[in-house]
Amino acid sequence: MKVTHILVAFCILFSSCQPNLDYNLSGYTQKIIVEGYITSNDFAKVYLSFNIPLSQKIDSTQMLKNFISVAKVTVSDGIQSEVLTGGYWNKNHFPPFYYSTTNLKGREGGTYTISVVYAGHELYAKTTIPYSDSVTNFQTTSVNDSMRMLKMGIDINTNTKGAYRIYSLKPFENTFTPTPFLFNSDLSLKGYNVFAINPKPTQNMNSLKESNLFRAGDAVLIQVDKMDSISTVFFKGISFGGDNGLGSDIFIGQKDVLKSNISSPGFGIWCGIARRTYPVEIK
Repeated sequence: MKVTHILVAFCILFSSCQPNLDYNLSGYTQKIIVEGYITSNDFAKVYLSFNIPLSQKIDSTQMLKNFISVAKVTVSDGIQSEVLTGGYWNKNHFPPFYYSTTNLKGREGGTYTISVVYAGHELYAKTTIPYSDSVTNFQTTSVNDSMRMLKMGIDINTNTKGAYRIYSLKPFENTFTPTPFLFNSDLSLKGYNVFAINPKPTQNMNSLKESNLFRAGDAVLIQVDKMDSISTVFFKGISFGGDNGLGSDIFIGQKDVLKSNISSPGFGIWCGIARRTYPVEIK
């Protein structure tokens, strides 16, 4: 089973980021791993699991024994609070079980707290959904008669420090494909900037032969996710310096301690995302 999501990274990284530890059970500290998101105009979604010591065999069977399905998860925007409903199943994510709000949605500029109660422990975290920046234009460059490269121009507001993940949805696909970069990962860009949109389709996708190019005449959707500086630092650390983004396979080479915003004995990320989607005709 090929696992491509960040919870696998957490399971390995949390054991590998401290090289002086004894990896026997006597030196293993169990942590509750939190991967949570609240996106503008959408419901919160939270995945929970335990980290796995390197002394254990890491495979899909072992992973399934380590996700948490009976926690109490609460999200609040300072005005209303909601206990999340568990039992949802996402076959494209590991762990597949997640908790979700059914009433409370994110909004740009909002601040959201999360609490996780499990086995006598209570974890906390806070995140803010930043304001989106203005996408001013999309540009295509001809590669040959039928294929185009696509770029996006955006005005970056330095008053709201954040970075971007860019996704694209081509015809005949049913899921957005990420561009494998975390743009503005050093939080230093300002004003007008141009980013290349380079999707990385997987082996089972119809657009595999197109690679990072777009077909002339197609109508595609471009999704731009902006996250705040705290989340940016975390995701930059989990992706080999930010070059590979969230879609990297298994981050065995990671050596730096990740900047989690989850209180102890938890670890992971509670991330606010400002999301906007743009229809683009490839010319």
